[in-house]
Amino acid sequence: MMSAAAPRIPDRATAPLWAHSLGCGSNVILVHGGRGSHTHWIRNIRPLSERYRVHALDLPGFGNAPDVSGDISAEAYLSLVHEGVLGLIKNEPAAVLASRSVVRLLQTSRGGLARNAAGWR
Repeated sequence: MMSAAAPRIPDRATAPLWAHSLGCGSNVILVHGGRGSHTHWIRNIRPLSERYRVHALDLPGFGNAPDVSGDISAEAYLSLVHEGVLGLIKNEPAAVLASRSVVRLLQTSRGGLARNAAGWR
């Protein structure tokens, strides 16, 4: 049974994200890149939600998410995203599907936290 789309993540000063969530099962987080929004994943959300709990994010300052300061550092921005995702998945395991630009950001921040499907760092 699929659950209805969830509203944005509860307001928290450290987590200005918005998530379109659908489905049941293990968490799958879809992260847009560039100047996008959760709509970059619109064709993937419903098919994935037939098997997984899908969370298509709007990152801070994009889509339906609140704006952030224009002078925020990459490290501070990544911390906002990290805290928001932890609040969303409640410390359960999650697979993350992301654009190339998000993978590059994760690779250069916090000691290279990301790997793509092929396993490169």
